[in-house]
Amino acid sequence: MGSIGKAIVFAAGVHGGAGHLTKVDGTPLTFHCVAVGRILAQTGCDDKIVTAGILHQVLCGDVIKPDEVTKEFGQEVVEWITSLVEKWSVNWYVCKLETRDKMSSWHLPSVLIKAADGIDFLRSISRLSRLSPNEDPWSAFGIEPRFRYWDYEGLNRSVATRLRLENERRTSPPHLVEALSQFHQEFSRLIHSLWPPVWQVRHNIDWEGLDLAARQKAREESGVQVPA
Repeated sequence: MGSIGKAIVFAAGVHGGAGHLTKVDGTPLTFHCVAVGRILAQTGCDDKIVTAGILHQVLCGDVIKPDEVTKEFGQEVVEWITSLVEKWSVNWYVCKLETRDKMSSWHLPSVLIKAADGIDFLRSISRLSRLSPNEDPWSAFGIEPRFRYWDYEGLNRSVATRLRLENERRTSPPHLVEALSQFHQEFSRLIHSLWPPVWQVRHNIDWEGLDLAARQKAREESGVQVPA
């Protein structure tokens, strides 16, 4: 069995319990992990990156230790997915800000996996919106829609920043930089579809003001000093 097949079996073993379902549509979390791997493969990423994409959530929580993943898939895969672990015990807003701030220093495969993760999530939200137009697909998350927009628009801006740096440095494999470019385009398309300009006007969305509001929430709810 190749590394991708092993990763699917490993992820299913970790996420296979009845409680491991996505909040988006209630499907098994393993389906999402495999979808992330598929997105990476479709944009030409190497098998090792695809493997890491499938495993991107196995270190969330305390069930699996990094050494177990290293033994099966190698240190490089563990390094890539360790960057993706968010400290939910702090605060949702703080987690999102920390992720965006750190993406510039991540290994490029970690950035690609994070982007593929977000794209699969937004594709699921878009699909639910089409199937059930009278229902709010965001209701299960307890976060205001404008801050969900802030989260993904901010993530896409971080992807764009990293893409610009990669094009300036010219040190990474061109096919991976091209994959990042494709992810940025897909992110932009999905964001424009889910939060169209008419929605932004109706809700008085101003990026700078929204970012300041989110940072203020982070400070108020966590007590952490967040840069303005």
